Amino acid sequence: MENEISGGTFHGPVFQAGSFRRDINFAAPHENVEADELEFRKEFMSRQHESWKEEKAARQKKVAERRAEADKKRVEEQVGCLFLFLFLTFTVTAFVLIYFFHNWLGLASAALAYACLKGLMSD
Repeated sequence: MENEISGGTFHGPVFQAGSFRRDINFAAPHENVEADELEFRKEFMSRQHESWKEEKAARQKKVAERRAEADKKRVEEQVGCLFLFLFLTFTVTAFVLIYFFHNWLGLASAALAYACLKGLMSD
């Protein structure tokens, strides 16, 4: 369909008006659709809805897996920081006790520092 309207040529449905006094309905005219076509559309949309549900579930599962992985990594980092802090604390304590006081508490602190270092390296 081609229409001539002031200002140019337009292809497709065209409407030109100055003012309106009643409601305007832009709905397309109803098609005569056969029962087979309606059944096909119903089945197609049903399958499409199932597909969308599966995709949504897969996305939610992936998000949950990423969140769990991030939480695990965060906990591992916190444990590593704790072992590092304890390692440094026991190392300094061992150095001070062994160097200045020459007693067994320094050796115990050194053993604890070594245990913390092993824990740090295992993470």
